[in-house]
Amino acid sequence: MLQKLKRVLRDNRAQLGTGTAIAVIILIAAIMIGALIMTKMGGKVKEEINKTGDTQALQNVQDVEDTGWSALTMLALSGFVGAAVVILALLMGLISGRRGGGGY
Repeated sequence: MLQKLKRVLRDNRAQLGTGTAIAVIILIAAIMIGALIMTKMGGKVKEEINKTGDTQALQNVQDVEDTGWSALTMLALSGFVGAAVVILALLMGLISGRRGGGGY
């Protein structure tokens, strides 16, 4: 089984999975940085708006913050899709040898 996995990883088709894995890692880093920025900036902006007492501006900032968190959530879900692509690429590489060498 281990030798078959090594053969699959050497196969050119497995490079799709490797590239996707790297993309998922970069995506996770971007999500973490975005969450940090939104948390820090959102808190500071709300503090400054509370000093002025403008409720409409505070509501607008809250709407923007909610939209940003929704976008980050969807971005995080795309990481799960990328991980599924990696797993499926590896499984298809392992299974393709059992069918008589036909590939996908």
